[in-house]
Amino acid sequence: MFSKDRFGAAVARAYLTGMRHAFRRLAEHPSLGVSEEDLAPGLRSLGYRSHRLYYRAEPGEIIIIRILHHAQHAPAALRPRS
Repeated sequence: MFSKDRFGAAVARAYLTGMRHAFRRLAEHPSLGVSEEDLAPGLRSLGYRSHRLYYRAEPGEIIIIRILHHAQHAPAALRPRS
């Protein structure tokens, strides 16, 4: 794992714990993120430190579509693969 190798196990663990907290916040407040309708219908995103979580809120669930590093180009990364 890149983060563990680069920053150490404790930092990587803390980062993942924070990301899990972001997932819980989304589950409790699905409209918390911003609309990304320009990328895909129903798509929303929420930033977490160096990453952005792309998701759709469905009745009773949050579907995580992708988690992208801020340096990644979202339109290209979210484009359906053929």
